[in-house]
This record gives sequence, structure tokens and C-alpha cells, in this order.
Amino acid sequence: MIVEPYQDAYAEAIAKIIRRNLLEVNTEDYDLEEMTEFAKGFRPQDIIRLNLDRDTLVVTEDSQVLATGSIRQVVGTADFMVWTMFVDPDHHRHGIGSMIMAGLEAIAREKDCQRLIVPSSITAAQFYEALNYSYSGGKPVLDDDKLYRMEKVL
Repeated sequence: MIVEPYQDAYAEAIAKIIRRNLLEVNTEDYDLEEMTEFAKGFRPQDIIRLNLDRDTLVVTEDSQVLATGSIRQVVGTADFMVWTMFVDPDHHRHGIGSMIMAGLEAIAREKDCQRLIVPSSITAAQFYEALNYSYSGGKPVLDDDKLYRMEKVL
């Protein structure tokens, strides 16, 4: 497996991975109709547009995209936010998400990031806890988007 920078050629595979996660995994904790609507915003052309101002990594194996993750600096701060972090559902629990997060954390450190913030789905909160992210404010509280705000000081 290789962790490498995003290329537009990966947009179709990334869009598929994101949509599969939203519809097959996140629907364990979120309404199917809501996830179906949200997934419509992740077409290949949306992926290309979204990655114009983010640092994005992918994990590939034998030319197949297995995961993606991206960060972007929070305007006016030294903090960065994780904007996407998705692993192909067929490859969950193989350490691939941890590989992506380690790469994103390294990029953030290179850019003098002080804190990496993750708007975590209910589904992913345990994953981030295992990577030493803590709940902002010290307690798991869902925001208006039904996400946990988690963070890690780098």
C-alpha cells in the first residue's frame, strides 16, 4: 500500500468510496434519506472542485484507491481541520485509516499546525479516539450537523 498525494484521476474512485461509506456504513447511525441526499454532493466533479484548496492524500494498492483524507487550514488560526477521511468499506479495519491520518498529521505539522480538528460522525468517533483525538470541551456532544467535534494537539 502506498500513501500518495491526490490526483484528479482518482476523483471517480474517491467519489465511489465516499458514497459507499455514507450509504452503507454511516446509515447505521444516520437516516438513510439524509445520507442519500448528502451523497449526491460527492460526484467526481465535486471531488475535483473540493480538492482545489485542500491537502489530500490517498492510499492505493495495485493502482486501486482504497482511502482518502484531506485537511485545510482554519482561516485566521494555526489550526487545521480534517475535511474528508474515508476508507473503502471492503478495507475497513486494516490500518488504512490510521495510515491516512498519520500522513495528514505529518502535513499539518509541516505547516506549523497547532491543533487538528475533526468533525467526526457518530460512526467514526471510536476510530478517532483510538488515534488519541479527544472531544472538544471534554465531552461527546453532537453539534447541529450531528457530528462530534474532536481534536488533537500536534
